[in-house]
Amino acid sequence: MKSRTRKGKEKTMENFLGAFMDNYTSAEEKRCVISLDFGSTHCGVAYALTSGHEEGTRPVIKSKVYERKYPKEPTCCIFDSTTQQLTHFGFEARKEYLRRLENDEVLHTMYFEGRSIKMRLWDSSLRPDTSVQTVDGKGELPLIRVVAGILGYLKNEGLTLATKGTNLELEVSEVLWVITVPSIWQEADKQFMRKAAHKAKIIPRPESADLILALEPECAVIAAEESEKGFLTGDKVLTLDCGGGTVDICCVEVTATRFETKVENKDLPPGEQKRPTLRLRQLIEPTGGNWGSTYIDQNFLSFMSYLLEDPRLEKLRNKNPGAILELLNEFEQVKTSITEKDYVSMKGSKAINLAEILDTMSAGGTEVKLADLVETYNFKCEEKDNGMGGIGILGRKGHETNLVMPMALIKTFFKPVIDKILNEVESLLMKDELLDLTHLLLVGGFAESDVLQHELSDRLRDRVKLLLPRRPTRVVQKGAVEYGLDPAIISTRRARQTIGIKVTMHEEDIPDPDNPEHEKHKFFDKASKQYFVRDIFNAYVKKGQEIETTYIVSRKFEPQSKTNTKVKFDIYATDGETPLHVTEPGCVRLAKLVIDINPDDNPRLECRMRFASTEISAEIKNLKTGEVKELLLQYNNMGLSQAAGTLSTFVRVPVREIMPWGEMEFDSMEMSEML
Repeated sequence: MKSRTRKGKEKTMENFLGAFMDNYTSAEEKRCVISLDFGSTHCGVAYALTSGHEEGTRPVIKSKVYERKYPKEPTCCIFDSTTQQLTHFGFEARKEYLRRLENDEVLHTMYFEGRSIKMRLWDSSLRPDTSVQTVDGKGELPLIRVVAGILGYLKNEGLTLATKGTNLELEVSEVLWVITVPSIWQEADKQFMRKAAHKAKIIPRPESADLILALEPECAVIAAEESEKGFLTGDKVLTLDCGGGTVDICCVEVTATRFETKVENKDLPPGEQKRPTLRLRQLIEPTGGNWGSTYIDQNFLSFMSYLLEDPRLEKLRNKNPGAILELLNEFEQVKTSITEKDYVSMKGSKAINLAEILDTMSAGGTEVKLADLVETYNFKCEEKDNGMGGIGILGRKGHETNLVMPMALIKTFFKPVIDKILNEVESLLMKDELLDLTHLLLVGGFAESDVLQHELSDRLRDRVKLLLPRRPTRVVQKGAVEYGLDPAIISTRRARQTIGIKVTMHEEDIPDPDNPEHEKHKFFDKASKQYFVRDIFNAYVKKGQEIETTYIVSRKFEPQSKTNTKVKFDIYATDGETPLHVTEPGCVRLAKLVIDINPDDNPRLECRMRFASTEISAEIKNLKTGEVKELLLQYNNMGLSQAAGTLSTFVRVPVREIMPWGEMEFDSMEMSEML
């Protein structure tokens, strides 16, 4: 493909074409917006009607309340191994699985925990046939079947909630669906969710406009804006969405608020009043990492594997996987009970009951006594002189089953995780865009930790105002509903990569013409009797570039050869600066699209892309025939083939640590290093 650019005559149109490729159905076209918040450890749903509230006011958003008045339920589920269908979810799934284990009724039972499911989605090896293991490691199902089953359950929960709350009989097609995803996810992960939503019969096809993927930290900011108690124009807000699996970070500047607009409207006649709206612009590319609260659990399990002399807890899991679940439930009580005072002073201790663990380890062999395990551990502590102090036991003599852990030890479970969060925040605050940051918004389940709140406040109290919503676990699902009602709330985003198209250019038109690297790509075209340079990276958007959400980049091209019957568009990306050629290190082909043409028509082609939505979309138009192909770029590891009007594409992402229970990988802080 040849670019139609000549030096000084570049025919490039970069327009704000809001009507082109408007990826989402407008909320006004539906009766209801329902958000599905699919998290690593908990899930929730919320809804709002698209009409019935005064224009410019916040809609009435309702979310479901589960056991113990909690706004979410655990991400765990049971599938029947015969039908491969989801039969139980959430609190009921956990209770049922433990009941079946106790009664030896686990035949045909496949139990999954969300820790393995959600983190598997954030995996560089994600493929359509990727599977996920059960907790006991004895079975597996295709990941897409498990995710689709969960989304199908949440879909029904959302419809039931909205129907009961409104007395309306709602059909799936009458709803604008919003699924929340981490902003640090790659396009592969997002498109997997679209395919799973289609499989769950939420949308009629994967590319359906009836589904919006909303970025979780953005949703949190939207929900946190509350009249005069919220933000003012000019405020810069760094959001930490601290969940079970990941910490997702974004930073926005408030460019308009509902409250301020209402105040301005008081002095204006009705015809001149503005619509009260919230508008946010993204200041930096989203960032974050796998530093969620389950990594504290992982460090605790590393300690337990060392204490029990059971590497990776394989023996325990094989004997009784329910014992590990009970162990984690016990530790959850310890983890959430730790206060700021406990953490700072490192005084005191916490006890955890190991009766079931000891019974399991003793079954069919020599009795395992906690006193012996503690004695061995403490001896090693004394040898290493690590300053953490020894562990202890509680209980009737000869029947001690309660392990006593000093706060110095417990702190080692927390510290590596919290340090990663603090270091990332400190690094971000050094960016020029954030030097005048006004607020740090802390949300997510992990945000309820006294320890995390204290550490952030202690480190940042003189630099930024720390905000903690009253219900930090609920803001994302509610903000997702508001985003569905008005996606224009996010007015600009930052490009996460430099993206462009491979083009062939006339030797007189090439960028940096004196660069010797061009010689490797230079060739003579016999038909035109001219020299051209192939593999030029023609950038559409640059990493970090601020882009309006309606921003469309449009470029025109023509075939390099007059005899071509097909034209191939190759789309490339890089995390670095704009490369000269697509063959440079770090430059990866994302997609290719082959279009049939008639060379006798002297065809001209136009390629337009939209980057600032939560997903990347493109349109290829034959300017001679008017034929148009609209595409949603789909990233996966299956190669570069075209199918059904969409693109199958490939993106290389960093290898990330995965910790499904069947393949548990402990954190780099191994217990041997701790001791």
